[in-house]
Amino acid sequence: MAFKEVLSEWYENHKRSLPWRETRDAYLIWLSEIVLQQTRVNQGLGYYERLRTAYPDVFSLANAHSDDVFKLWEGLGYYNRAAMMLETARMVVDNYAGVFPRETSKLTALKGIGEYTAAAIASFAYNEAVMCVDGNVKRFISRYFGIDALYGSRSFESEIKLSLSKVFDTNRPALFNQAIMEFGALQCKPKPDCLSCPFAAQCSAHQQGKEQLLPVKTAKKPVNTRFFNYIVLLTHNRQTLIKKRLGNNIWKNLFEFPMHETLSPGSKTIPWPNEFGSFFQNLQSTFIFEAAIHKLTHQHIAAKFYLIHLHEMPAHAIPAGFLSVEFDRLHEYAMPRIITKNIPLVLQRESQTRPTHKEG
Repeated sequence: MAFKEVLSEWYENHKRSLPWRETRDAYLIWLSEIVLQQTRVNQGLGYYERLRTAYPDVFSLANAHSDDVFKLWEGLGYYNRAAMMLETARMVVDNYAGVFPRETSKLTALKGIGEYTAAAIASFAYNEAVMCVDGNVKRFISRYFGIDALYGSRSFESEIKLSLSKVFDTNRPALFNQAIMEFGALQCKPKPDCLSCPFAAQCSAHQQGKEQLLPVKTAKKPVNTRFFNYIVLLTHNRQTLIKKRLGNNIWKNLFEFPMHETLSPGSKTIPWPNEFGSFFQNLQSTFIFEAAIHKLTHQHIAAKFYLIHLHEMPAHAIPAGFLSVEFDRLHEYAMPRIITKNIPLVLQRESQTRPTHKEG
């Protein structure tokens, strides 16, 4: 059988049942692709379902408040995707009357839509004969055709597309694209299952024993560790301070406790952010909680939580940009995973150290 027939047969027997494969709605296909960027399917599925339920069409998403979108996105990571997703929804409503364009050139002009995502929308929603080339496809094609150029180089990308075009099914592009991406995700994985592979006899890498050598990648760069010190202020009526992260940094637009980043692990001395004045400088922490290292793709975050009990928080002492909110309602605010997963531990320790008398 020809390549496309073998692939199609494998797909029919092994494909996963995923909700975005049951629709031709360009909005839902786009939504799934944005969620799945740099995210595993099993992790992204729940987020996709929650976003689809909250915003069933592009108009409802375009009218959404950014804080509500970030709350639904909480824990998925790469939060700039959520910001660009919201911006794109508004662009599609304003410029295209709520209908995603068919042309890849117009799709790639939208925020957060690159060449692959544009091809996925055009192919799956409109059955356009464009190739979807994600990381799974690149890995499979590089092995099948024996492409040994450096992964990500111009030569590698060019050879991948040229080789893929030789086997691409222009008559059934949507089916072919879904099938080859699924094959790379389930069969031709970083550690491939060559014994059960229907392409083993024709695969250049398998025939030469190079399955683990292709695609050729450079050594990973060392991961930098950053030290975040979170100050959890808690009054007798359970008020605390939070602030939205701004600027071009990780977790932009998410809320966090007062935080001061240091070049090395913090000490017992509270590392107050610069904007906090003398009222706070004289406070002492009840305990210091050191969280487990939070691993991101390109950096690790080592965090400490300093809990401080105080009777009340004078309004005039609260720095600009901070909100005084009820501690027990923090779940209503979108916050980095390193905070949400450690709040229960902070609460546990807080109950053990809670003052039994008023403090000034």
